[in-house]
Amino acid sequence: HMHVLLAEAEVEYEKLFEMKDINDDFAATDAVLVVGACDVVNPAAIRTEGTPISGMPILRAHEAGAVIVANLDEKPGYSGVDNPLYDDPKALLLFGDAKDTVERLIVGLESAAEAAPAAPAADDPQSRSLAALAAAESVIIVPGYGMAQAHAAPEVARLADLLERRGKRVRFAVHPVAGRMP
Repeated sequence: HMHVLLAEAEVEYEKLFEMKDINDDFAATDAVLVVGACDVVNPAAIRTEGTPISGMPILRAHEAGAVIVANLDEKPGYSGVDNPLYDDPKALLLFGDAKDTVERLIVGLESAAEAAPAAPAADDPQSRSLAALAAAESVIIVPGYGMAQAHAAPEVARLADLLERRGKRVRFAVHPVAGRMP
């Protein structure tokens, strides 16, 4: 399912990496963009016992230098388990419509290329996200398994292309249950 969504958005297959092939790379990655995924990056799965996701393998996005979350809100995913990643100081929470959020990142990066870089405001996750993406050498995008990614797939592909044109290494991390959850 996720491969089809990304292929329709013209993301090259060679940029898609299964969890087993990319999980060890998160710790050396400068920035991760999580689009509409909650449970598949939820550290509670490996830290908390007795939840519906306890023991589930996750994409270890929390190990990256910065984690940009483009999600509708901070509510739990299908599992109903709160995501402690959202409380991590390196998490930049961009809540709202994922398509609009990713579009704002694209516009912000394009505008920043034409102007002198400004220091990000400490209390502004948008400007801090733009700064993290601009400074990153490596970016992993975690597409979610729900409507957010389906709705935002073309924008996510455009953002990946823009980052690559700026010399960044961009890859997509696909969780094995992506597209298979209820």
